[in-house]
Amino acid sequence: MPLHLFCSKVKFLLGILGLFVSVYTHAQKSENIQSLSMQVERTLKQSQQQNIISTIIKINNRSNRSFSGSVGIREVNGLRSIAGGILPIDIQPSDSIFLPVKFLIQPQIEAGTTHIQFDLLDNDRKLIDKQESTFTVEEKIALSLNVDHQNILITNPNDSVRVKANVINSGNKAQSITLVFSIPTLREGVNFIEQKVELLPMQHHQFSFSFMPSSSLLDKQNFSVNVTAMRGKDKEIFGSSSIEVQNVSTNRRFNETGNIDFNLFNPYQNNSITVNHRQTKLSSSITQLIGTGSIDLPAGYIGLSGNLYKISSDNTLVGTNTFLSYKLDHNEVTVGSVYESLETTLSGRGAKVQLGSTDNTNLRIGVIDQNYNIFSATPLFNNTYSIYAVGQLNSPNQSQRASSSFLYHYDYMEKSRNLITGGDVNWLVKNNWNINLRLHGAMSHIETFGNNKFSGSAELRYNGTNKGYDMSGSYYFSSNYFPGDRRGMITLQQMLYKKLNDKYSLRGSIFYSHFSPRSHTFTMNNNSQNLMGDVELYFPKKRNISTSVTYLSQYEQSNNYRQSYNFENANMFANRLKASIRWNNFKTKHSMLFSVESGIAKYPSEKRQSMQLKSNLTYSYDWINFTTMYQYGSYYLSEYFLSQREEKTFRRLISSLAVNKDFSEKKYIINAGISITKDLYTDLSPSAFANFKYTPSKSYSVYINSIWNNYRFRNTPSNNSYSVEVGLTVNLQRNNASSKRKSKVSAFAFYDKNTNGVFDKGEEPAKNFNVKINNTAFITGDKGQVVYSRVPFGNYVIDQISENGWFSSSDTIKVTKFKTDVQIPLQQAGTVIGRIKYIFNAKSAIDVVPQKEGILFLITSSDGKTKQKVVTDNDGLFTAFLPTGDYQIELLTNSLPNDSFCKINYQKITVTSGKILNLKAFNIEIRQKKINLKHFSQ
Repeated sequence: MPLHLFCSKVKFLLGILGLFVSVYTHAQKSENIQSLSMQVERTLKQSQQQNIISTIIKINNRSNRSFSGSVGIREVNGLRSIAGGILPIDIQPSDSIFLPVKFLIQPQIEAGTTHIQFDLLDNDRKLIDKQESTFTVEEKIALSLNVDHQNILITNPNDSVRVKANVINSGNKAQSITLVFSIPTLREGVNFIEQKVELLPMQHHQFSFSFMPSSSLLDKQNFSVNVTAMRGKDKEIFGSSSIEVQNVSTNRRFNETGNIDFNLFNPYQNNSITVNHRQTKLSSSITQLIGTGSIDLPAGYIGLSGNLYKISSDNTLVGTNTFLSYKLDHNEVTVGSVYESLETTLSGRGAKVQLGSTDNTNLRIGVIDQNYNIFSATPLFNNTYSIYAVGQLNSPNQSQRASSSFLYHYDYMEKSRNLITGGDVNWLVKNNWNINLRLHGAMSHIETFGNNKFSGSAELRYNGTNKGYDMSGSYYFSSNYFPGDRRGMITLQQMLYKKLNDKYSLRGSIFYSHFSPRSHTFTMNNNSQNLMGDVELYFPKKRNISTSVTYLSQYEQSNNYRQSYNFENANMFANRLKASIRWNNFKTKHSMLFSVESGIAKYPSEKRQSMQLKSNLTYSYDWINFTTMYQYGSYYLSEYFLSQREEKTFRRLISSLAVNKDFSEKKYIINAGISITKDLYTDLSPSAFANFKYTPSKSYSVYINSIWNNYRFRNTPSNNSYSVEVGLTVNLQRNNASSKRKSKVSAFAFYDKNTNGVFDKGEEPAKNFNVKINNTAFITGDKGQVVYSRVPFGNYVIDQISENGWFSSSDTIKVTKFKTDVQIPLQQAGTVIGRIKYIFNAKSAIDVVPQKEGILFLITSSDGKTKQKVVTDNDGLFTAFLPTGDYQIELLTNSLPNDSFCKINYQKITVTSGKILNLKAFNIEIRQKKINLKHFSQ
């Protein structure tokens, strides 16, 4: 056989053999792939005690051959496989294995469903099978806001103020953050500056804002910058902080605002003068001067108030509410216009003295000539006048109060001399009931008869809560000849409110009055009674709408109409039902109140009952307000007899429209309105007013007020009246006067080189050092001095100073003189340098990001007087300057990251002046992972 033919046959046989081997091998591999499978849990759950996910993978080998390969775990953000991403496996023929897998949940994992893919691979890393598990992370919102410095000092007015705030997203979802800085402006409004950022889980962002303070802010001792942090489109607030900015000065006055003696009701705090001219008719005008102010004195202050005017048709100068007052502590003397509210109202020119040892006890003595014009030419005490004394005693918590009064009152018109004495007691019962009882007796000497008459009055008031009922009542009685403002009067008033359930509530009230005053000099035979009651049921509120229904009953009786209408005792009785609806929308600034009531009434001399109807509508939108009222039928006897005279049913219509608007941060203010009135007595009578105020600066403002009325009475010609007023208000420098004794405090800071606490020859003043007296910031001048003037007597704290290697301890000074000198010795401090160090095994420790910045330390002296907090920097270092002495430095463990601790968190040290002390490192350890062992046996 030829050689070439033999070779061809051999090649053919080898090809057939190779094809057979290839097919056999592929068949074996396909058999292995089909006989291998992997099973996983579809839904994974977190361990209850740790941030661990545990699962078991089952791998089956149904072939008759062993398998060697691995399980690959795809990388997932926020989850870390503790054993790694590739897990080797070996499986015997016809066998299966269980592979435990643990995942560590990392802080940066995001909320939602996370997919975890497992791949079964052979030794060539070819994919045999793949399965997927899911793990659901609930949304966790954990946002925090903190500011770098809550106190900022302005030492140079030409420098900007920089505010820094940090927001940390410790949750597991990205958040849209909006930070708002609010800065006071020149006109005491607010400027809002917004900054926005998208913050991923476990990220933090520092917001920074700088601004130049205006001149008005630099004039203030301090002002606040408010920081508000919000999240999402709805801008939900999750944090806020306030930063106090202080203007540092060498000389400063004590600012009474926010301190113990500031009186919010002090009428002299305005410190303003207003001049105006009012034209009422073409031939009549009024010029007026109004002013208030105060003069602060080393002991107390002088208060001034004036209201002077002169009418063009009269040369008399009129002064009302015009007085001069001096106040020292709780004592006060007032001369000029005096007002006192006793059983008889006292008002006029006079003088009064108030003596008080504390806020709880005082005595007032005064004399008043009841002539309203202090410049009147009428001699003092020529007409009606009064002399009085009032003593008041209060308990410290105001739960009990008592007062007594004595009044001598000469009534020129009635020619009577009256002595009125009595008092009142107020007490709180079980913190639920407040009760007030007033009793007064009077003796009147009538000059006409030459004899004495006795009379009296009594009053009881209370309010409280009992078993869900809110109740209040007032009961008053005075005899017919009692020489007080409420003569011959009986009044009974009772109110009750009950919340029936979460939806319904009930309110009821009843009022009775009997009025029958008498006089020994004049003929007075009036006798009238009124009885009114109502019950109102409130229905559930739906959205912005609330409704109620009321039943009202009314009875009136009077003898005032016996002469004009020949009724000895006229009376009327009425019953009505009222429905009310209220609607408010605060977002759109709309509001409306509508009510309608109707009923029947029985009038004098009428056999049949008559109809009553009244409706009210009030609507407002932002700066616009509209009100209208319509009435049909007489609601009172006076209206009924007017309708009888006109022989018509009583009707009344009143409507008004008003606007009140300001522009440019209240630089311009407009207040205007129109109204119309029509009833049986007046025809359609319009009126209008318009007021305008312009405030170009805080120093002054100008205004124009005008009013016009058109009166149209029946059977008389119409009458027009008008008034135009032009005025100027000048605001003087604000002066928060104090009634206390005040001192000038001079503090002198110096370098105490020999540490004896006394300024000696050769020692130098310490300039440009920050000094704080009761949280008020100063900076020492070239001579090392700061001056704090008008400081009320009391105790004040000078904070410790630690600057540039010099130190002074905090001290309390007692201010008891009108001039106080204080020395602040600065001693050279020792320098203490400390650091922190993290110690942990990266393989066995819990995953924690070592935090070096912001770890707090508390330094306390051995005597406990010196306490100072320091914080570590980015390198974990801190530095403190301390005077000579023994100290304990304690690491505050609440500033450490989670899952970290410090076994020895304090060190005791001795500091030497001028020396540097390097401390041993504070070792911070990380907690170890908990490892659970599982044993598998065949």
